[in-house]
Amino acid sequence: MSKRKLWLTNNWFGGYSDNKYTGTFASYQSSKGVEVRKEPGSISCAFLSEKDSASVVTDLVRSFVTIQSTGDVIGFGDTGKIYRNATGSGTWVNAYTDSGSAAILGAWEFNGQLYWATATNLHRIAVADIDADWTGDVTEDYKTFTNGNTNAHPMIELFNKLYIGDGNLLAELDSLGTFTADKLTIFGDEEIRALTFANSYMRIFARRSTNVDHGRQYFWNGITDSYTESVLWEGLPIHAAINKSGIDYVIAGRRPRMYASSGQSRQLLKVFPGVTEAQSLFMNNEAIALYNDLIVFGPGDANSSATTSGRGVWTWGSLNKDYPEVLNFDYPTSNDNATDEIGAVHSSNGKLYQSWKNASTYGIDVVNTAKYYTGAEVTMRVFNGDLASRKKEIIEMFAAFDQLATGEKIQVFLRSNLVAAWGSAQMTIDYDGNALDQGVWHKYVNAPFDSDIWNYLEAKIVLTPGSSATTNVEFTEFGVSYEEVSNLI
Repeated sequence: MSKRKLWLTNNWFGGYSDNKYTGTFASYQSSKGVEVRKEPGSISCAFLSEKDSASVVTDLVRSFVTIQSTGDVIGFGDTGKIYRNATGSGTWVNAYTDSGSAAILGAWEFNGQLYWATATNLHRIAVADIDADWTGDVTEDYKTFTNGNTNAHPMIELFNKLYIGDGNLLAELDSLGTFTADKLTIFGDEEIRALTFANSYMRIFARRSTNVDHGRQYFWNGITDSYTESVLWEGLPIHAAINKSGIDYVIAGRRPRMYASSGQSRQLLKVFPGVTEAQSLFMNNEAIALYNDLIVFGPGDANSSATTSGRGVWTWGSLNKDYPEVLNFDYPTSNDNATDEIGAVHSSNGKLYQSWKNASTYGIDVVNTAKYYTGAEVTMRVFNGDLASRKKEIIEMFAAFDQLATGEKIQVFLRSNLVAAWGSAQMTIDYDGNALDQGVWHKYVNAPFDSDIWNYLEAKIVLTPGSSATTNVEFTEFGVSYEEVSNLI
């Protein structure tokens, strides 16, 4: 008689695994809308990213700025429309539209003015004139770029000057209004994608194009006529970068990877999941930000072909020094479509914004910290009971959780031997659907899935929040007891 064995999971803080078969401790195969960091011994529904812009937004917002003195959040669209949300808590209005309907590719508040860049020109409005209607207050074509890059104009303020990437040129605007379109020149076939600063050096991140797998990182002290040195990123087109505590976090690669760089060297942190070798997943350069001390970013631009990775805001980091920095997919767009294009990600006054486009539908989402995502799910890594060659059968399945409230539900799905379909739920804990579930903290099912003999087994946990998505579910433990089938090999 074979001995009963156990597959038990009661830690969830490991983030995305390297692949579906293996990974670091407490990692999982995939997730969507699940919170794994706040209570590392459990999973729950993440906060809901919901549409905040109604029907006002009619193009893809490629850049956001928060006005320091008022808290106004300004969004800049790719057909020249500029949207204002007064104090970040009002409603979005279309405050201005560029007369040439040109795509706005970068923006910054500097020296009492709000600046934004279209491909060929820099424009501005005095911060004091920002209201619901900017007619008569905007200076269009205030300055002119030399290259007129059509992909990105990243900006950064350093040394009381505003620096703007323009293809292979770095433009400079000083506090007196003096504009130098070619303050610094990098390699002629590259375009600047991101600007950061640490340890007395500006870091300039560039790529050749979406067709050529080539990136480069430049270092400049802000004084000399040319950059100090450069580092080649072999085979890695750079999409976006952000600095946190002196370390640059960089998204690069046709199948994107996240790197940490503190100088000339770099460390690979994670390969982005759900992208095959035949696919690409690029990223708009301002779809990255810091939120609650996490790196937040939204892969998926107009050049991306991958449709099997989640579109929305992903997170990297940890909330506690005792747990690892991990990757998780917390905030799907409110449109929740695998072909959504993410335009920009922005953190402002405790709120997280993301902009998106799908065909002719557009939106700005904000994370609502009073509501939870419905249909949050996590798929565990493939389990083989130590020996995939041995056939096995389930004897019992069990789960533990915090007591449910009205509307809350937990479902557990199983599938065997690497099939694509999940089938129906093998366990459902439903406050509204079963009176016996209303006062329990655990549940077990005898011999579920007993018609199937398996070599490989996968489990998916699906969580539904309570009424009006205002109460959360907390799931702590999942387990399966099983036996090897001794006469089957």
